[in-house]
Amino acid sequence: MSPCYIGEIRAVGFGFAPLGWAACNGQTLFISENQALFALIGTTYGGDGQTSFNVPNLNGAVIVGANPSNYPLGQRGGSATVALTTGNMPPHTHPFSAPLMASTSGTATDTPAGALPGQLSNAYGQSPAPDLTLNPSALKGVTSGAGGSAPHSNLQPSQVLNYIIALEGGYPPRPE
Repeated sequence: MSPCYIGEIRAVGFGFAPLGWAACNGQTLFISENQALFALIGTTYGGDGQTSFNVPNLNGAVIVGANPSNYPLGQRGGSATVALTTGNMPPHTHPFSAPLMASTSGTATDTPAGALPGQLSNAYGQSPAPDLTLNPSALKGVTSGAGGSAPHSNLQPSQVLNYIIALEGGYPPRPE
């Protein structure tokens, strides 16, 4: 591999960490064996800081650039699956349609030409007249929920690569 800085992370298309590198899988390393790397990353990704520290765990994770106000270095977040519930959906409506069953006698039909909605006594409560309000019980319908709050994948389109971190190399100079 080309020259690198200690603590440099690379994405590679092969499934192992070469000599002088470690997989970014959250593994614990001993400080005594990796003093330079510990001096750079400390316990940002875990460890006790006395005898051990962890490398970043990028298994199944998307890398986000560090920004102290929004994304501090080492912060983890997100979820691989999410259960959608009515509590986390924006307010919205669904159209509802149902055939208006009408009757001139006792048998309802969905072609109401020349008929009244339902039987007179049920639909209006009295004989029809101008500006009479339809009885709410004359129209009935049921909407059903969908999804059942089951988890679904929340994974963006992706291509899997292997992330490795350099254990050896040059010590990165700090800017002046």
